[in-house]
Amino acid sequence: MLHCRQLMEELCEFLYRSPTPSKNWRDESILQSLPECAIKSLTDVNSWKSFYKSDDITSAISIVQGISYGQKLDLFGSVQATALSSGYCLGSCNWLMETKYSKIGYVSSSSTFTTHPCPMERQSLLSCDALILSSLTNAPSANPDTMLGELCTKMATTLRGGGNVLIPCYPTGVVYDLLECLHTFLDNAGLVGVPVYMISPVAKNSLSLANIYAEWLCEAKQSKVYQPEHPFPHAEFIKSGRLKHFPNIYGDLGNVYQTPCVVFAGHPSLRCGDAVHFMEVWGSSSKNSVIFTEPGFDYLHALTPYQPLNMKAFYFPIDPCMNFFVANKLLKELQPQVLITPTDYLPSAAQTQKDTTCLQPEMPFYGVKRGSVVKVELASKYKKIEMTSEVRLLGAEYMHLQCKL
Repeated sequence: MLHCRQLMEELCEFLYRSPTPSKNWRDESILQSLPECAIKSLTDVNSWKSFYKSDDITSAISIVQGISYGQKLDLFGSVQATALSSGYCLGSCNWLMETKYSKIGYVSSSSTFTTHPCPMERQSLLSCDALILSSLTNAPSANPDTMLGELCTKMATTLRGGGNVLIPCYPTGVVYDLLECLHTFLDNAGLVGVPVYMISPVAKNSLSLANIYAEWLCEAKQSKVYQPEHPFPHAEFIKSGRLKHFPNIYGDLGNVYQTPCVVFAGHPSLRCGDAVHFMEVWGSSSKNSVIFTEPGFDYLHALTPYQPLNMKAFYFPIDPCMNFFVANKLLKELQPQVLITPTDYLPSAAQTQKDTTCLQPEMPFYGVKRGSVVKVELASKYKKIEMTSEVRLLGAEYMHLQCKL
């Protein structure tokens, strides 16, 4: 929840730095000049609302209840919901929902890779009466470690050539793994003197929170908390002065700024935030590089406003989210009675049994679409019945006779 708040606060800050009071963009003649693909996605533009503000974030977060992994929540006296670690990022979870007669699992963004979050909890999801499976990735099954290795290689080449490296990213999540990798890599590559800057309105809070909530971390990092040590090496990185964080580019950054350097800044879309400034300043030199790691953005589309661009661009998507190949293995392990999943995840007539771009369920399944309602019949082991007082009395007399016999 805290990390979600940081993402919202950062985006809010980025957008309100450059207010646009003009409403000319709502003019129908301007809208009609846009490409057809863009027009299709614009529905009733004049009803669009202004972007949320800081007070809206506080109001929304105030009604969210934070819970721990394994904590059971009683919902209306009939359902118990339990949060289970999903292994995807700090604080991410899957859900187990139980009644007296059935057990339903909900698997959202999850990961089986061994990174900094607490590993995915699977035992509790075994043999569910129904399993809801969503948030799979279509990305190639590239191991994040491989992507990190290639990223470091290109980074070293750029820095040794006297260039700077920009990594447009979010202030939380994969950036923790990138900083941890960078801490060791710069030493081994003989680039100890290269400064690293993290620039975000929430950079300080993000780096601090990562070292506080041990419950969300993998066992190796949890053990460091009790030694006591910092779970993440970026605390040592900051203490040595090699990693510096700033809320924006306008203040103290100018007093310590040195090149060549590595900069982590938002937004990964390159449409707002401090990353835009570095693209404009560094884009004219072929010595510099921009490295994209967020899989949710088309890097070629992100670079379009900056053309012609001389700086080198690399795309190393680090996506720990579960893909279809891993999901199929997970389904064989969990063995749910019924699978409920988006229709797009299910095989079409043209796809084969060995296709790794879709699910291959061996159990009954239901495909769902956005906004649709699916009625699922669960073969429950137990049924609720109501007995009249006469039946209960007969049962008691029968048991009494059995005891005498």
